Amino acid sequence: MISVYHNDRFVEYALENPQALKDTTVRLVAEVATSDLDRAFERTNHIDHSWTENPGVRVINKKGAVRSTSVGDVMIDGDKCYVVESAGFRELSKPELLHMNFRNT
Repeated sequence: MISVYHNDRFVEYALENPQALKDTTVRLVAEVATSDLDRAFERTNHIDHSWTENPGVRVINKKGAVRSTSVGDVMIDGDKCYVVESAGFRELSKPELLHMNFRNT
């Protein structure tokens, strides 16, 4: 199960501002029944319909589900935490995680 968090400052991160993770809030929007980060990313993107309708996706925060998962958003798989990059994912370090505010609602 992968938990998907949307970053309030994802646009800044996408503009290659790595400081956009510092002191940002990330909000839990979904849990995806997979252990594959690529699949979780795909399942939380609007393609030909709202991603909230995709199989294996449990929407946690309907308000946060208005946009697709993007660069700068965060995924948690077990005890590892990743940020979505323009190509793939990067595991977040403990110091990076200490400066982020995780919200489950």
